[in-house]
Amino acid sequence: FNIARYLLSWLLRDEAPFGISKTYCLFALAKQAKSLRANKLARFALEKLTQFKVPNGWQEQVDVFALSIRGRPFTDAEELMPSCFRCQTTNPLLNQNGDRCTACAHPFARSFASFEPLPLVRFVPERRISQEEALSLVRREAPPRQAARKEEQAANPWSGGEAPDVQTLSLAGDVEQMGAHMDIDDPFTKAMLDFDSDAGTHGQFR
Repeated sequence: FNIARYLLSWLLRDEAPFGISKTYCLFALAKQAKSLRANKLARFALEKLTQFKVPNGWQEQVDVFALSIRGRPFTDAEELMPSCFRCQTTNPLLNQNGDRCTACAHPFARSFASFEPLPLVRFVPERRISQEEALSLVRREAPPRQAARKEEQAANPWSGGEAPDVQTLSLAGDVEQMGAHMDIDDPFTKAMLDFDSDAGTHGQFR
């Protein structure tokens, strides 16, 4: 399932290399997507499959797939939807413009054992930072979280936040739950969350 998604994210817009068949990839994706309740993706794969020559032995099975999938909801199972580790955006199961985030264009780094996306974020150090200093900063432990944050939450359980295009209001418990897996006081995390989708940096940040 993941291998077919990875291949088709690149193959649907480019010519397939020797030895790789778009028809086989689409058929495998439709079959696996149907069994995993990714009905929207399965219908997409079957519709794309009609544009290619299907082996005669598959035609009946493809027709049965196409009829059975139309009786299902036009949705994908939520637990299958991938999230971008760069901007936290939930992505579709297949991006025809490449294996990257649809919001920030950060490429997914996949494990070539399971083809699951790895929690890795690509970044570029500032030009004034030498290679040795960059390695030292990467290896250094993250700074402690601000102690004043919990005191503020105790005094006022409601907290607000502002970004260039977003305003938020959340209860203290929601902030603590978010902070359990993301330290918003960390400079790296702040830079990671502050991105411009029109900047044309291909998902990299400094």
